[in-house]
Amino acid sequence: MARLFICANLLLFNLNIVQGQSLANKETHKADQALRALSTIPAAVKSATRARSASTLQVLQHVKTMDGYVAIDAYSNEADGNVLLEQLQRLGLKNGTFHKRVVSGFFPIDRIEKLEGINNLNHASPAYTPQRKVGEVSSQGDVSLKADLAAAKYGVTGLGSKIGVISDSYGSIGGGVAAGVASGDLPADVQVLADVPGGTDEGRAMAEIIHDVAPGAKIAFHTSSPGQAAFANGILGLASAGCNIVVDDVIYLAEPMFQDGIIAQAVDEVAKRNVTYFSAAGNQARKSYQAPFKNTGLVIPGWGVAHDFGGGDTRQSISIPARSSIQLMVQWSDDFFSTSGGEGAKTDMDVLVYFNNTLFANSSQGNIGRDPWETIAISNTGASAVTIEIALVKFEGPDPQMIKWIDFGSAVPLEHITNSSTIYGHANAQGAIAVGAAAWFNTPQFNPSLSRPVINGFSSGGGTPVFISTTGQEAAFTNQRIRRKPELVGPDGGNTTFFGADTSLDPDTFPNFFGTSAAAPHVAAVAALMQEKQKGKMSPGAVLDKLISTAIDMDNPYSEGFSEGFDSSTGWGFVQADKAVEASSTKANQTLTFFDIPDRSILDPRVIRLEAYTTSNLPVEFMVLQGPATVSGDLLTITGRGVIRIKAMQWGNPEFNPAAEVIQEMVVKGVAQAITFSPLANITYGAGPIPLVATSSSGLPVQFRLVSGSGTITDNMLTVTGTGTLTVMATQQGNAVYEAATPITQSFTVSKATQTISFADIPDMMLTSTPIALEATATSGLPIHYTVLQGPATVSGNMLTLKGTGKVRIKAAQYGNGLYMGAPEVVQEFEVYQPLASLKTTTLAGVGPAGQGSFVQVGAYPNPFMDRTAIEFGASESGELVVEVWSPAGTLVNSLYKGPVTAGRAYSFEFDAAGRTSGVYICRFTFNGQTEYKRLVLVK
Repeated sequence: MARLFICANLLLFNLNIVQGQSLANKETHKADQALRALSTIPAAVKSATRARSASTLQVLQHVKTMDGYVAIDAYSNEADGNVLLEQLQRLGLKNGTFHKRVVSGFFPIDRIEKLEGINNLNHASPAYTPQRKVGEVSSQGDVSLKADLAAAKYGVTGLGSKIGVISDSYGSIGGGVAAGVASGDLPADVQVLADVPGGTDEGRAMAEIIHDVAPGAKIAFHTSSPGQAAFANGILGLASAGCNIVVDDVIYLAEPMFQDGIIAQAVDEVAKRNVTYFSAAGNQARKSYQAPFKNTGLVIPGWGVAHDFGGGDTRQSISIPARSSIQLMVQWSDDFFSTSGGEGAKTDMDVLVYFNNTLFANSSQGNIGRDPWETIAISNTGASAVTIEIALVKFEGPDPQMIKWIDFGSAVPLEHITNSSTIYGHANAQGAIAVGAAAWFNTPQFNPSLSRPVINGFSSGGGTPVFISTTGQEAAFTNQRIRRKPELVGPDGGNTTFFGADTSLDPDTFPNFFGTSAAAPHVAAVAALMQEKQKGKMSPGAVLDKLISTAIDMDNPYSEGFSEGFDSSTGWGFVQADKAVEASSTKANQTLTFFDIPDRSILDPRVIRLEAYTTSNLPVEFMVLQGPATVSGDLLTITGRGVIRIKAMQWGNPEFNPAAEVIQEMVVKGVAQAITFSPLANITYGAGPIPLVATSSSGLPVQFRLVSGSGTITDNMLTVTGTGTLTVMATQQGNAVYEAATPITQSFTVSKATQTISFADIPDMMLTSTPIALEATATSGLPIHYTVLQGPATVSGNMLTLKGTGKVRIKAAQYGNGLYMGAPEVVQEFEVYQPLASLKTTTLAGVGPAGQGSFVQVGAYPNPFMDRTAIEFGASESGELVVEVWSPAGTLVNSLYKGPVTAGRAYSFEFDAAGRTSGVYICRFTFNGQTEYKRLVLVK
């Protein structure tokens, strides 16, 4: 009997049948694919098979439906699911209940699309449970356990205990309960806290087993339907109803593998309330693949990056036997939103199924911010085996640490076989005792040729690591994160009055109940016998210790040679009731497991939860022996960097020997910080103070230091004082939280500045004896040197003295130094004219107003001339006059005058031609925009 799959109708429908379909953009819906596909099925066929096939293959999905309703788990965005429960009930939810943020119940199929409009609904999915496998009366397990001997020797019947049973249903089959009570196989006072119709009454079969082994114990029942919230509430409800022992045989596929979900947390809670909890280990043997996710870098177009199963192989070949199926639950190590209410999954994975090298089907929920799982089921209806290939692809997000699938069908992997664990979920909780199965006829009590019982081949194996906290923090995977499961093995295959099918291995015709579902209630009943011996005072840890210490060690079929002590297939061995009851009067030996505390940085995080486990389930105390930390309860607060040593201890009580003290040591490092130093470009001297810009990942200030070169640094500003190569270092020294950052240096070159000269314009001017100040500046600020290049003038410093009239050319220059390149020379030119005061003026005669005779009058005397000549000018109106003499070669010889003249006046200018060559010189008169010329003949 497999861990139970609760189902009223098996509704089979197409789950993303594809032929080369691409999911480049996933749609985000609150109802998952299976629910949405269910809502599109015509009402006439909603309880029938609907599947698209390829040859003999059909893609199936197992969903619990009942009279137009589907069992769902819905997850609230709020920490408390009560508001969501009320909203769903208004839409027609039946048998609704909530536990934390999870709401379970039967939801009307024709209203599934209305789930999209509920704001505080994160997402909803069917309450997935696996397909079950079934294997009056007195169970032969009673004898194989030697419970009959314990009863005879110690007179125990389980009196004083109340055993709670969690399964699909108890009284769903009409007349079944009454018949069991009438035959004496059931007590008449079974307390039924909650039940649902449409079940198999497997819970009643479990009760028959308990009544066989511990007839004096009281029994209570609570259904596990219709979802995880109902299951978790059932656990707490049975504890509140006075049950000191609880046993279940159900698993929901969507329970987390690498994290304790809400059902596992409920188990741990009742264990702390002194309830001994047993759970059927499961019947999946080792039909599991588990490995770290290995990124191939190979992108399957439209899907994502494929996982490498080994040697670059992106597909795993799996055989589905004739008339069998495969039902995969695929998970990866990521946070479940339904557990933590935090970020949820950061990675979105998909499952692709290939048949005949063609993409045949996929499971491709949008996982980001939700739960990290995908599930797909395929049936082979043919008469021969069929081979499929699966690929696990990462659609988006970071690479997960671990990926894992478990098959709840009958498929056989053909390659990349890991034979990994199949115990997960609440059976893997610390507070649960997981029970494997050995057939009663394979025990020494019924087979004298055996010295030890033989484990059933289907019994699930342990070894699933739990390394994500209930609040969503992921630790590094270590072997210490693997919980020792199963703890024990019990018998199965015994008789019931109605459940199962008869086997030819016994002489009667009663049906036989096989599977860990039958083994778990056998062992739970033995616990009741032990409690009676101790008057109900045994803690769960003490019960487990005595069961372990008295069990018959068994062989692990997956290892070579005999495996002494614990192994992940048979636990500590097969339960011996007589010896366990006998040992119940002695102190229990408890063991203490203190989980590794990895080295960390001080902010990662500063408050951490210490994890330790004792087989007594009694509180563990923690003490800081050394280092910057304090502890309160199980919370360690890190106050600084250094080595921290922490002791975990359990002192025991009257029924336990003290546990050994265990010390963990961890190193708290400062947070590594990195400096980003903005690049420094080569500059020219004189560019001004340079801002130094650098940031540290810590956000703390960065210091700067000049390593070499000429300059100073003040307030992150660099002032350059010379040329050449400068090297600047950015540093961060760290503090109590941060490590010192690795210094970063930058070098850059300061080159000589190219300076420019600005030489103020010198206008044409009258000849003056007063020195003229020359104005020029250089960008360097260094002194300017002046030189007279042409003309009657001298210069001293920046003072220019004019010696005569004519063109004057002056050069301003700066020749540079060690910081500046020589400036270009700048030349100014200007004319110097004879001053007005030196002109001879007389009254002008013979010149009338404009239009009345000559407008201007010009002349020269003597002309020709040998050394000097007088040049005359007169005009009938006032204006501006320029008088210039040009050489025979066409060059300006002298500027005789520039300035105003008055109408009716005659002006005389003297031209001194000393030192000039003979020839015809031109005297040009420019007056009020008009030009007149006079030829002057120089004779030597």
